[in-house]
Amino acid sequence: MTDQDRRRYRFRAWSKRDRAMFDVISMARGGVVLEDNKILKTCPREAVELMQFSGLVDEADTEIYEGDKVRLPNGKAVAKVVFEDGAFRLEADPGSDFNGCVLDDVFVSKNKLKVVGHIYED
Repeated sequence: MTDQDRRRYRFRAWSKRDRAMFDVISMARGGVVLEDNKILKTCPREAVELMQFSGLVDEADTEIYEGDKVRLPNGKAVAKVVFEDGAFRLEADPGSDFNGCVLDDVFVSKNKLKVVGHIYED
């Protein structure tokens, strides 16, 4: 992934009706255009939950989005990726050293974070 790809604003969306994740192609006038297996479909903005791309990838080169769950370095605990106060951060257990940590390339690679799912999966 190039630096230019990482800086682009990109979103994915969880469809409340389909209970599935889709790539967002565009957004305008309260509607969202989603891609579903090369087929484009439009739905109202309130029918989806949008998640922004952080510009980061995990150790397996999986893109990290707001709403993803990542495995922490201890191998057991999982934290949620949130966008808060203008930065992507980890939301972990309140007593965790990782709670509130700002995500950047160095932090992600040093701590070998791995995407293990997203908040809409059980």
